[in-house]
Amino acid sequence: MAGIARVLSKAITMAYLLLLTSFLIACSCNGLMEDEAGKFDFTLSSAGHGIDGVKLAQRSSDGLAVITSSSHPDSSLLRFTTREDITNSGSNFHIGTTDGGNGNPGCYVSARSIASGDLVWRRDVCSTALGKGSINSRYALYAPSSSDRISSDKFYTLDIGGTFSTWEDRLGALVSTRSALGEGVHVSDLDDQISPRILAAGPVIAPVYAMKKGGDALTFEVQKNDDLNTTQIISMTAKDMLTHAGVKPSSKNEISVARFINMASSTLSSDFSSVILIAGWVSPSENGQQFVTSLNQMAKLVIDLEGGKTSILSQLRFDISSATKLSPSVNIATTKIDASTIIYFRTNDSNNDVSNIMAINYDQQQLLHFSPDTKQGKLAHMGSLHPKWTLLHSIQLINDIPIDSTKGTDSFTRIKVTGADDRYPITRHTSAVYPLASMKQIHPTDDKDGEETQYDGLVACNGIFISFYHDTYYTFPSPYLTEEENISNNQTGSNIIRAFHASQGGEVAKSLPVNRGSELNAGPVIDAHLLQCTSNYMETLITSSGGTTHLLPIKFSNNDQGQISSVVVLDAWSAQESLGSVNSAIFLDESHSPQMADMTEEELILSLTFAFRLQMQIQNLIDFLTGGIVDNFLSIIGKGTKDEGRSMKKKQYYFGLEKVAVLLSSPLSKVLGMDTGSKGNLIWSIDLNPTAQWHKIVHGASTTRSSVFGQGMHHPHSHELLILSHTSNAVEWYCIDGLRGHIHSKSAVSISSPVVQVLPIHSHGGVGSKCRQSAILLHEDNSVSTVPNSPQSLNEISNMLSSTNGIYVHTVNKKTGTLASLQINLEEDKGMEKSTTEFIGESVFDPELETILSTSYPQRNEVIQSPATIRGDDSLLLKYINPHLCVVVTQATQKYVDLLHKSNKDMDVSDLTQRAFYDALSSSGAAGVGNINSAQKKKPLGVTQANNIDMKDDLDSSSSTENKAIPTLFVNLVDTVSGRILHRVSHSHLLPGSESDYVTTSTPHVPVVISENWIIYSYPDIKSRRTELGVLTLHEGMIEKRGITAFHSPEQQTSFSSLMNAKPIVLSKTFAVPKPVTAIGVTNTRSGIASKNIIFATGVDGGILVLDRRWLDPRRPSGTPKESEKKEGLMQYMPLIPMSPTMIASYFYEVSSASKIVSTAANLESQSLMLGFGGPDIFFTRLAPSRGFDSLPEDFNKILLLALVFGLAFALKLASIKSKENMRKIGWS
Repeated sequence: MAGIARVLSKAITMAYLLLLTSFLIACSCNGLMEDEAGKFDFTLSSAGHGIDGVKLAQRSSDGLAVITSSSHPDSSLLRFTTREDITNSGSNFHIGTTDGGNGNPGCYVSARSIASGDLVWRRDVCSTALGKGSINSRYALYAPSSSDRISSDKFYTLDIGGTFSTWEDRLGALVSTRSALGEGVHVSDLDDQISPRILAAGPVIAPVYAMKKGGDALTFEVQKNDDLNTTQIISMTAKDMLTHAGVKPSSKNEISVARFINMASSTLSSDFSSVILIAGWVSPSENGQQFVTSLNQMAKLVIDLEGGKTSILSQLRFDISSATKLSPSVNIATTKIDASTIIYFRTNDSNNDVSNIMAINYDQQQLLHFSPDTKQGKLAHMGSLHPKWTLLHSIQLINDIPIDSTKGTDSFTRIKVTGADDRYPITRHTSAVYPLASMKQIHPTDDKDGEETQYDGLVACNGIFISFYHDTYYTFPSPYLTEEENISNNQTGSNIIRAFHASQGGEVAKSLPVNRGSELNAGPVIDAHLLQCTSNYMETLITSSGGTTHLLPIKFSNNDQGQISSVVVLDAWSAQESLGSVNSAIFLDESHSPQMADMTEEELILSLTFAFRLQMQIQNLIDFLTGGIVDNFLSIIGKGTKDEGRSMKKKQYYFGLEKVAVLLSSPLSKVLGMDTGSKGNLIWSIDLNPTAQWHKIVHGASTTRSSVFGQGMHHPHSHELLILSHTSNAVEWYCIDGLRGHIHSKSAVSISSPVVQVLPIHSHGGVGSKCRQSAILLHEDNSVSTVPNSPQSLNEISNMLSSTNGIYVHTVNKKTGTLASLQINLEEDKGMEKSTTEFIGESVFDPELETILSTSYPQRNEVIQSPATIRGDDSLLLKYINPHLCVVVTQATQKYVDLLHKSNKDMDVSDLTQRAFYDALSSSGAAGVGNINSAQKKKPLGVTQANNIDMKDDLDSSSSTENKAIPTLFVNLVDTVSGRILHRVSHSHLLPGSESDYVTTSTPHVPVVISENWIIYSYPDIKSRRTELGVLTLHEGMIEKRGITAFHSPEQQTSFSSLMNAKPIVLSKTFAVPKPVTAIGVTNTRSGIASKNIIFATGVDGGILVLDRRWLDPRRPSGTPKESEKKEGLMQYMPLIPMSPTMIASYFYEVSSASKIVSTAANLESQSLMLGFGGPDIFFTRLAPSRGFDSLPEDFNKILLLALVFGLAFALKLASIKSKENMRKIGWS
C-alpha cells in the first residue's frame, strides 16, 4: 500500500508540474506585446466622391493612373442645385442618434493606379470655406484630352467661391491659382444655387461664375503650347453679350437671367482663330427646373482671337465679330427647352462645317435638334425614341468616329439618349444610341423591329459599342409577401455585357464572360467611362450602384476579313467607394460565440463556479497540446512559427481584438462587414433600397448602460442585427448575422404614418430563434408597431413592461422645435397595433428664435467603474448618471439676434413668445443634490448657477447692446423621459456685420460626445477664428471626507428616476484648440478602470488626436494648484490645449474630414479599439489610455521565464529527493 501511495503521490506531483508549466507556457504564448500595437492599424481610402460617384474619369498624361471626379463630365452644362435639394432628408424628425457623414460629395479629385487600383493621390480642390460645406461641395473640372489643342498633362478646377486653379495630373500638384471673379465682384455676390462651370474650346479656357444680380460672367484664358503662362482679359457678362446681339428677355417672364450656355471653336480645322459662345435668357419653372422659353431667347456670338494659330498666340483681344439671334424655323420657334440639357457641337456634312444644338423639351418630352447655320431643326418625340420610356433625362454626343472624316461625319455622329423607365421597383435610367441623321435606334440585328433595346451603361470605341445591362435590377422586401417568400426572392442578379459593331451590322458577342467569373457580379451600372481606345483594345471604368468601381480592359480579335470576331472582358480591379460615405458603424466581437448571448442568468452564474473554470482550464490545455507544441515553443523563445499569421490571428481572437465593424452607407444604400483583424478586409455587403428616406442599424437593447445582469445583459455580444429602410409607404427590414452577412430573415411592413423614433429590443430566445433582434417603431401619429412582428418580440416587450417602470420613447421635431416624451402602454392579449402612447412632457425651442442643429446621446454599453470621483482631500464628488440624457444643439435665428439688438425702450418684452425663449435661456436649472443628507450638501468648486442669467436685463437696459456678446449657439441638456431641460449653455460664436447683421445662414458643425457624467463638444468661434471646446461635468453633490464611516453613511436613492430626481450641478469650462475639430470620441475599456482618453478628428488636416481627459477637467484651478489638487492630477487652467505630434494616433495616415468616431473594448482592460469614419477615409487603431499595464513589455525575456519555470521544477524535484533521503536516514537512525 505504501508503494502505491508513493507512486500516486509522484503522479500527482508530476501532473501538477506539467499543468503549471503548460499554464505558464500558454500564458506566455498568448501574451500581448506592446510592440504589436501598430501592426493592425490601417486606413481605407476612397476617392471621396460621395453619393455622386465617379462622374468623370480620364487617364493621366503618363498613362499610369486614372483621374476621377464627381464633377459633371461636361463642365459647360448648366446645373442648378437648390439648398432644399441637398439638405432635405424627407423628414423633419431626428431618427435616433445623429450620425456622421452625410454622403454629400467632397471637393475631391483623385487618381488611382491603373495597375493595382490603389489610391495614388487625392486633392481637395475647393480653396475657400464656401467650397467645403455640405451645401457648397461643388466644383467644375476640365481635363483636356490629347485631342484638345491644349496641354493634356494638367486639369483645371473652379470652386463655388470663384477660385480657378491649375493642377498637374501625375502627382496632383497645384501649379497655379487665381480668382476668376471680375473687378469689384465679391464672393458674397455669387449665386450658390448655380454650380460652377468651365467653358473650353481649343486653347481657350473660360471659367464662368453666376452672380445673384446680373447673371453669368466669365474670363478668358489662353494657354500656349510651349509656356505655362496665360493671358487674361477683362470679365464679360452674358447680359452684355445678349444685348449686343439684340436678344431681349421674354416679356412673359420678368425673372429671366442671362446665362452662358456653351462654347466651341468656330471651325473643325486645326487652325484656331475664333470661338463661338452660346448665351440665352434662362427662367425658373414651378418645379424648380430652369428653361429657355424658346430658341429666340438665345444668341450665337463669335469671338475673334488675335494671332491666328495657337502656336503664336501672344495675347487675346475681346472682339465680337458677329452676334446673331438664333431665329429658328417656325415649327420649333416656340419650343421650350431645358437649359441643363443643351449641348453644342460641330459636324462636317458633305464637307460643310455645320454647327448643331440639341436639347430636351421636358413639357412635351421631345428631343430637339437645331442648326444655327441653316436655321432648320426637327423634333423627335420620346415615343419614337423608345417605347417604354416615361421621361427623357439627358443627351450626350459620342465621339468615337474621327470628327474630320472626309466622308462627312453627320452620318457617323451618334447621340446617346438617357431616359427613365418606371416599370421597376426603382426608376431605372437606361440609355440607347441613335445616329444624328436618322434618330433611329441602333441595336443588334437579332432584335426584332420595335422591340426595346436599352442599356444601363454604354461606351463606344471605333464603332464598337460595349453595353451593360443588369438582369434583375433590385429586389427588395415586400409587405405583401411573407418572410419565407421574401427570403426565396433574394436574387442579386448580375450585369450582362454585350458588344456590337454598327458597321458590321450586328452583335459581336452576348453575355461576355469576365476573368473573375462568368458574369460581373455587381449592382446595376450607373456610369461607364472610356479611358483608352485602340484598334484592338479598349479600357473602361464603370461605377455600379452602391459605389463599387471596376476597371475593365477589353480586348478585340479580328478574323481573316478584318472584322471583329471575339471580345474578351477582364476585371482588372475594383474599389469600394461607398467607404467614403459611411455614416454609421458598430463593432461586433468575434471572440464571443452566439451561444454565449443565449445563456440565461443561471447559466452565466454557473459559468463562474470552480468546476466550470477547471473544465475550461483542462480544455485550454488540450487545445495547447493539440495546437502544435513546437510552434508554441518557438513562439515562447521569440523565434517565430511556421505560420506566424495564424498565431497572430489566434492571439487577436484570444484577447478580443478580433472585431467585425458593420458599416452603413445611407447615401449609397449599402451595408458592409469589415474584418478589423485582417487590415480592413470587406467580408460581406448588402445593397439596400436606394429610394428609402433613411436607413438605420438596430443592435442591442434600449438600455444605454452596461450592467452585470438585468435588462440588456446579452445584447453587447449578440451577432444579430436589424437593418431598417424607411420608404414612403413601408419599412423594409433585414435580420442578418453581422459576422458573416447571412440574412436570417427579411420582410417589410406597410405604414400609414412616417416613423419618427426607433427603440431597439433584444429578446432572450434560444439558438433556434429566427431573429432575436427587433425594434419598436414610433410613428408620427403616435401609433406604435414592431418589426419583426413576431410572438417572440411581443413577449419580450411584455416582459419589459412588467419588470420595469415602463417603456419610454421620445421624438425630436426640427420643424416645430419640440422634444416630446411619450410612454408606451400595451394591453394584454393585444398586439402592438392596439397599443397606446401617453404624453409625459416636452421641451420647446421656438423655431422662429432658434433652430435645432443636432441631437446626441450617451455612449452605448459604456461601463462606469465608479459612481463618484475621489478628490485629493478624500472627499467624494458624486456623478450624475442619467441614461436618458440628450444633448440638443440649437442656433439662434436672425430674428432673435435682431430682437436683442433693438435698443429702444418700447420693445414689448412681456410678449409670451419672446419671454418663453428668454426664460428657457435662463432656466437651465437649479443645482440639485438628490436625497443626500443636508449636512453633506456642498457645491463643488467652480460650479456656476445658470439662474442668474436674465435676458430681461439686456432688453430693459437703456444702453445699446452693440458691444455686448450676443449668444448665438446653445447647448441644451434634456431628459428624454420627463422632457424637461436640465441645463442650458450659450456661446457667442458669430461676428456681426454691417448694421448688426449676424451671419446665421451658415450651419456650424458641432460634434458632441457624452461619456459617464462628462459632456464635451466643439464649435467654431468665428470671432476668435479658432475652434473652442466646451466641457460640462454633471454631479449630484458632494460627500465630505468623513461623510462615510463604519457607523454613518448618508441617505441616498439606490435607483434613478427622471421624473423624481433633482437637476444636476454643472461644472463648465471652455478651451481652445489650434485645429478644427470635426468629430469627438472617447475610449471604452472592458471594466472602465483605465483612464479615459478623448479622441479628436481634425478635419481636412487629416489627423486623429488622442488627449488625456484630465486636460479638459473643468475643475482645473485658475491659480497655482493646491496640494490636494495636485494629488488628484489637476493642472493649472490654460485656455489653449497644446497638441503635440506625440498625440497623433494616426501618425502618417491621412484621415480627412472624419465626422464620426466609435470605440469598443477588448478583453484586456488596457486596450481600446477605435474607428474613425464619415469622410473619404476610414481609420482603425488600438489605443492604450493607461498604457499597457496588463501587457508584456517589449524587452520581456521569454527565455528567462521558461528557464525559471523549468529551473523551479527541477529544484522542487531535487528538494523532494533530498527530503526523502533525510527522512530515510532519520528513520534508520
